[in-house]
Order: sequence, then structure tokens, then C-alpha cells
Amino acid sequence: MMVKVMELCEGDKPAWDEYVWHSPAATPYHLVGWKRVMEKTYGYPSHYLMAKEGGRIEGVLPLFEIRSRILGHSLTTLPGGLCADSEGAAVALIELAKELTVNINAKYLGIRDSRKEWNAGLVSVCKHCTMIRELPSTSEELWKGLHRGVRRGIQNALKNDLKVSIGGEEYLDDFYALFSKFTRDLSTPCFSRVFLNNIVEELSDHLLICCVRWQGRLIGAFATFLFRDALFGAWGGSLRKYLDRSPNHIAYWELMRYGCEHLFRRIDLGRSRIGSGQYEFKKGWGAQPRPLYQQYFLNGLKVVPDISTQMEADYKYRLFTRLWRKLPLPLTQRLGPHIRRHLPFA
Repeated sequence: MMVKVMELCEGDKPAWDEYVWHSPAATPYHLVGWKRVMEKTYGYPSHYLMAKEGGRIEGVLPLFEIRSRILGHSLTTLPGGLCADSEGAAVALIELAKELTVNINAKYLGIRDSRKEWNAGLVSVCKHCTMIRELPSTSEELWKGLHRGVRRGIQNALKNDLKVSIGGEEYLDDFYALFSKFTRDLSTPCFSRVFLNNIVEELSDHLLICCVRWQGRLIGAFATFLFRDALFGAWGGSLRKYLDRSPNHIAYWELMRYGCEHLFRRIDLGRSRIGSGQYEFKKGWGAQPRPLYQQYFLNGLKVVPDISTQMEADYKYRLFTRLWRKLPLPLTQRLGPHIRRHLPFA
């Protein structure tokens, strides 16, 4: 039978999620709820493509059309890229995505953070990986498998009497207050509180939030998605002035302990640049790197877009980062989402 590719219609949404839930290649970012989250938050037009063979879904490719003053006009996926059971289904999806890119006159098609390098006439870049830690059945086994430096960090957090709370949307205000300050201090505009509200509305069953406090003060917060038998780290961080108390260590430990106690089989610690400090930190937890591929179809561009390198080389960007860190937090919380609309996956 031939593979047929079509756009998602309302009646196919349950079948889409059923496919995603059972596909070993899927991530929580393939769930159809993200379509509504991104449309409601940013107004991006979406093209959710399905490959079917004999009436059965063989692959899915969620795409958003982004018109950015910074990145230009593009068609791009969420992290996780394309999910398909076969090379044939993947190629069929990519070929239709290429046609869409040309039809809407976008500069490029971007398949972001794909866990497989699809052979479909795309330009590939691999500078990042995701770090995956298999979880044992008990926290005692987990502890024994940690690097001694990591265990010292956890013990330091306990000595400093850091307190951890784990829950759901009841910690959303705490998470946003901490994370918006964390990103401000990194000179990165933060997404809006509305974005988080939309995630809760569409995907609340999958959201887990971990908060770290010292003497009652919130010093770290992390958002994670629960999907099938795994935890997927999404966003988070700790305030720099408290890093000597090891809030990141205790947060990772408690999230992993939560995973063990609730019978999850692995934790995906998220995207890291290969060889970076973040990469080495996650490696210390026994996490194994898995390559993430950025794949592009260029429609008018001669080289793949590399916004981070371009911005770092631009003196205006360097000036912006110095100024952004000095702005009052309420101002960055108001301005950040407007900038973030043009850099949704930064």
C-alpha cells in the first residue's frame, strides 16, 4: 500500500494522540494539545501532517508557520521534530513539508531536535544532544549509581536544609516567578504566564513542577513533562547567588527519586550543547547522550540559520544582553513575551 500524507482534521485528533502515545519515537511535544497551546499563545498558523498507510497512522509531523522579525519567515517543528515508524512515512511527510515551505514562500523548513537523522535531502547539523538517565526500581539503587561528586552536592543541599516540593499547577505561580528572574539574569527574554496557562489548560495531566526553597525563600524551580514511562525536563534553573547550596543537585535528585517511586523507567534531562558545562553536569548523574539533529530544507537561503552564533557576533545583541540584566523584573516580564514571540524556541 502507498503512504498517503494529509493535514490533521478535527476528527483525527484522538487517533493522532493514540499514535503518539504508543510510538517509541514520540515525545510529549508530539501531542496534539501543543497545536492549541501555540495557536492560542502566539497565533502561529499550524500544519499538522499525518502519514497513513491502509488507514493506519505511520508518522506525524507537527509544523508551525512563524513570521519573525529576527529569524524571518519559516516553517518549523517543536522540539522532537518528526515522529515516524518507517523511513518511507518520514520521507513522505518531509516532501509535503517542503512543498508547503515553497508554497508559503518561507525561507526554510526546520525539523528541530529530531532524534533521528532522516535521509530526505535535508541539511543536517548536530551540535546538541539530549541526556537520558535510566531509572532503577528503587532510590537506593539510584544513589549507588551516582558519581561521588553528585552525591556530595546532594549531601550539601541537605546540610543546608533545602526543602523540595513537587506537584502540578498549584506551583505555577512559584515556577514563573523564579524562572522569569532566572532568565532575566541570563539576559534571555522569558515566555509569558499566558503560555503556561495554556499548557495547563491543554496538558495539565503531563505537567510536574519541582520547587526548591531555602529558609522559606524560593531559590530554584523546574518544569517537567510526564509522558508514558519517562520524565522529560523542559525548563528550569536556580538563582546564581544560591548555587553554593546546591539547589540544582537536590532538584535533580528529588525528580529522579519521584521517577523511581512512581515506576518511571527513565528521565530525559533535556537538551545540552555537546561538551558544555551543562552536558558535563548531567553526565555526572549517569545520563547518556543521545544526538539531536537540526535538519533544514533551505528555500532561498544559502546556509543554515544559526541565530545564536549570529547574535553573539552582533554588538547590538551584546549591548542588549548587558542592558536586559539590569532591567526591573516586572518590566522584563512584560516585554519578554513580545520578544519571545519572534524567538519561540530560544
